[in-house]
Amino acid sequence: GLATLGGSTYEVQISMTNTAIAARDVKQTLLANDTDGTVRSGTPSSLSVQPGRTSVVKAASSFRGLVELSGGGELRYTARLVGTGPGRMGVYLPVITSDNMIKAGQSIALQGLLSGSGRAVAVAVINLAHQAAQCTASLTRADGTTIGNPTSTLALKPLSQLYIPDVLAGGAASEVRVSLSCTREFFAFALVSDAA
Repeated sequence: GLATLGGSTYEVQISMTNTAIAARDVKQTLLANDTDGTVRSGTPSSLSVQPGRTSVVKAASSFRGLVELSGGGELRYTARLVGTGPGRMGVYLPVITSDNMIKAGQSIALQGLLSGSGRAVAVAVINLAHQAAQCTASLTRADGTTIGNPTSTLALKPLSQLYIPDVLAGGAASEVRVSLSCTREFFAFALVSDAA
């Protein structure tokens, strides 16, 4: 979808490249934020990507959540947040696959996060299982002291994303670490925005 920050507009674009010698159909399902992704209504949209070609898709401007793509092993995907104003280059977004998902019970750390002076940190936690998950999260400064509650518990619906805007609540901080662990397969990423 579209998002505005500091007077500039950004949109998510997903590129799909077909490395096969024949056309491949890609099915696209939109999973809205914090909803049960196993409950589907309607038919997924489909796009045919010609051999050796790349197609770019964009979700509706008001959509917030995950885009689930399926279409075969010959397809390669990238996602990016693109700035539409002058000088706004954007940033690549993670593409979640079975190769980079985090196994249940494992911990990860999102490091080097900073906020203040127009910057804010958002964290997205994605439950990749077809069952609900419980995740634990903590925020730690570089010196090892915790920010806020020592541990917070997050409840995630099946196949869902929980987007937490401004996890540092507008406070100024640098080199903050978010530690996460979930009871099901998951993925997480942080997005630092700068309104300047």
